[in-house]
Amino acid sequence: MTAFGVDFAFGRPGGAALAAEGVTTVGRYVPYLGDEGKGATREEVADYHANGLSVFFFWETVAAMHRGGFAQGKADAAVAVANLRELGAPDSVAIYPAVDFAPGASDWPLIRDYQRGFISVAGIERTGIYGNFDVIEYAHDNQLATYFCQCVAWSGARLSKWRHIFQDVGPNVAGIHVDHLTIYGDEFGQWKGDALTKEDIVALFGSTERDASGELLGPLDEILPRNRSGLVVSPFAFRLREAQELRQ
Repeated sequence: MTAFGVDFAFGRPGGAALAAEGVTTVGRYVPYLGDEGKGATREEVADYHANGLSVFFFWETVAAMHRGGFAQGKADAAVAVANLRELGAPDSVAIYPAVDFAPGASDWPLIRDYQRGFISVAGIERTGIYGNFDVIEYAHDNQLATYFCQCVAWSGARLSKWRHIFQDVGPNVAGIHVDHLTIYGDEFGQWKGDALTKEDIVALFGSTERDASGELLGPLDEILPRNRSGLVVSPFAFRLREAQELRQ
């Protein structure tokens, strides 16, 4: 079973518009100083979560950043992990460093070392990789990632059986140019923002009240926003909505 997603660097279509087009997940970039605005923001992520979309993250400063080897991977991971925390993401959310070029023979040891440097900070359990067929196969065979996003570029007609995500080209979605993603399976290191239970609400807001049936009630139970499935959305979405109402 597969699902449909998109990724993009700029444009930022709203979550409602993406959901209306059948999108279930959005691939975005971990922000960093000097990213020229391509990095995700708290408000943006909250909007996706409020509309039932999950989010996963690429890390890319320059296309050939892997040529910096172990030291570059270690330094990049420190920034990526810290900046995802600033977004409010759980430490379980994966990061996909991008090999955004077709590697030559001399590149493979550097790709290996970069990923090892990244893993030394982020941990193997949340480290992914983005690249062509050869990159995905190499990373899997050398235990350099847990999650794999294969791009159509430089892959020919080959598909890696290890891919969690396949990136292809396609028509505009919600009025902007996007890459089209085929998602395989339920777990690819995504941030599922709409999975708060009432127990989560109690942990966040400190309520111990229960209704007549014994169900836990948060103090904001009746006004916390919910998605179309009735699940409470991310607290960031609630705060965003609250701020928007105050401005009106």
